[in-house]
Amino acid sequence: MAIYVRVDVAGYPYHISHRGDPGAKKSSLQMKGKLGRMTRLICLFGMLTGISIYQLAAQPMRFNYQARLTNGSGIPLQGNHAAYFSLFSGGNPTVADDGTLLFKESANLSILNGAMNHEIGTGTNLFGGSLTTLMLRTDDNIYVQVAVDADMPSNVVLPRSRFSSVPYALLSADGERRHQISGPAPIEITQPGSYVLTGNLVVEGEDAITISASHVTLDLNGFTISSTSELNMGSGIMIVSGASDIKIQNGHIAGGVGLDPNNGLYTGPGFYSGIDYSDGNTTAVQVANVSVSGCSGYGLSLPLDKGSFADSCVVQNIDGTGISVNSAKRCEADRCKDVGILAQFASDCSGRSPGPGVGIQSSEEVLNCMGYSISGAGIVAAHVLNSTGNSTSGTGVTGDMVTGCKGLSSNGAGIDGVKVSGSHGFSLTGVGISATVGVSDSLGQCTKGSADGIYCGGTVSNSSGYSESGRGLYAERTAQNCYGQSLGAGVGLETSVAMNCYGKSDTGIGLTFTKVGPNCFGEKTGGSDYVLGSGQAGPKNLP
Repeated sequence: MAIYVRVDVAGYPYHISHRGDPGAKKSSLQMKGKLGRMTRLICLFGMLTGISIYQLAAQPMRFNYQARLTNGSGIPLQGNHAAYFSLFSGGNPTVADDGTLLFKESANLSILNGAMNHEIGTGTNLFGGSLTTLMLRTDDNIYVQVAVDADMPSNVVLPRSRFSSVPYALLSADGERRHQISGPAPIEITQPGSYVLTGNLVVEGEDAITISASHVTLDLNGFTISSTSELNMGSGIMIVSGASDIKIQNGHIAGGVGLDPNNGLYTGPGFYSGIDYSDGNTTAVQVANVSVSGCSGYGLSLPLDKGSFADSCVVQNIDGTGISVNSAKRCEADRCKDVGILAQFASDCSGRSPGPGVGIQSSEEVLNCMGYSISGAGIVAAHVLNSTGNSTSGTGVTGDMVTGCKGLSSNGAGIDGVKVSGSHGFSLTGVGISATVGVSDSLGQCTKGSADGIYCGGTVSNSSGYSESGRGLYAERTAQNCYGQSLGAGVGLETSVAMNCYGKSDTGIGLTFTKVGPNCFGEKTGGSDYVLGSGQAGPKNLP
């Protein structure tokens, strides 16, 4: 019997063949297909796991993972290879990295005749801290994800393996113990375990709950932790130095801090921060389905470089930064003065700053997000993908690499980047798209001013630029397959070298160049002098 699953790697179709008895604990899977341009012989592997659970009542736990691996020709894998093991809660089993990441580790394995055997929980931890039974306490499916040789989506085996009832027996062996906690606050959690809040908590000027132990899951159970502090002191939940593997979920933290529209200041009682930590020794903290409002400093503040993660959290009315975390997914931050969301990685999020702050800011990647600011930038990141940034007087989107984005601004640049591709930059009076190196497959517009539609210090290709009275498109080096238009006296398209380009201006010069290639055309509406330049002329660029 063979079950085939289609997988695309680097543009080439593959098939994973699940062979043998579907009920067996082990089976072999083979990759069939051309290896293409991959530099390594092994690029992706299939597996069907045999999972053996032991140390049922112990914490931390571990379980055995077995698989048989073959290369694209069906030959069993040999030698030493790096493997990356992850546990995800929920998500699509056919999509790499989908769902909420619970745990990740790496291991260097010696594989003989394709046989791989690893005790998950004994490798080098990359996320989540020690593997414990608390990680399995979820109503969602839990999937085991394995990548070989590189921790990247193209090396993940799909579909991922779903935990069966055997691993969930750990929960029964662990006794389903959840410690109930109730007021009055303040409360300190000093022992590992699972805790559930049984009622609302109210404090004044102090931390409501302090977590000083590692391996703690805190379920707020839909209740609210609030503060009446006029001095804006304390935190809803404080995690002390050295605590790790902390999970906080399902509840609310509230204060009365809000933006006064008359003076633009944040006033009112409440916490300084909703969830906070004491120093950088805190690691592997996850927060999910928690709302925070009305704080004077931070909504949700966790270490940026210590594996912290926020999922499906909502933060609003913060006189500072809304969410500060290593990775944020499906989060919202609104009316946050300094930064809506500050994260190394942000996906499917929205962040808004009502003043000079930034909607979403990242040192690494922003994906499928929306950021807004009045006078600051909508989105600032090294890599911005499939996102929208909006600003009234600042820049819509700023990034080194901007791909598939929309940047909007009234007075600033729509998009400001190093390389911009597949994007739309729009500004009323500022530059539509500004890039230092390159612009491709993009549209830039300045609709009510003299700024450029597209301005690039390098090369522009397959793009269009429009300006009301400035240059439609300017490329310092080369413009290829481009269109530029000025609705006033500006130049339609200006560049050093033009190839397959069209420039149009209502009252100015349609196309200017130093050298021109074939199939270039300049048009001045109702007049002459529509091409200005020197060098070799193409067959269609002169009258």
